[in-house]
Amino acid sequence: MGGGLPNIIDGGDALMDTNAKGELAMLQVQLRALEVGAFLSKPVREACRYDLIVDWQGQLYRAQVKYCDRASSHSTGAVALRAGNITRSKKATFPCYTAEEVDILLVYVPKMNEVLWLPPAQFDGKQNISIRYQSSLNNQTKGCLWAADFIWGRGIVGNIVRSQCTVKGSIPFASNLAI
Repeated sequence: MGGGLPNIIDGGDALMDTNAKGELAMLQVQLRALEVGAFLSKPVREACRYDLIVDWQGQLYRAQVKYCDRASSHSTGAVALRAGNITRSKKATFPCYTAEEVDILLVYVPKMNEVLWLPPAQFDGKQNISIRYQSSLNNQTKGCLWAADFIWGRGIVGNIVRSQCTVKGSIPFASNLAI
């Protein structure tokens, strides 16, 4: 099999540039949408804060698509999602996503080969989000965002027993919505 994308599950993602990772995330989201019966629409202009409109279960959602493979700097079994862009000089090039401009983050995590559906309670105003895909060495559960609780099409989003990250003043959006 010549050409094509490297095997991202076995660490080949290091060979891909940022654009290729974004394209792969978009393809994975398109595949998952097809699997769960959702329809996707793309804005005509690129100047939007969202990448797609997701038409699913009778509702429309403004979605930002992300690829998340950055190892968490302070723990094993977790990946870090940068939800705000920071330059090398530590200046934000765009602010963090907010619930006013984006309804969901669709996050492709290659270590799991899954697309996560993150509601605003998980990202609103946050620059960095740590997503746990394996148990921690000290078995900490409080305050962890568990990837398994947010897999699109395979579970319940916002399991408030395990994923207890919330935004001040918010309610657990879709805490019992089947995703």
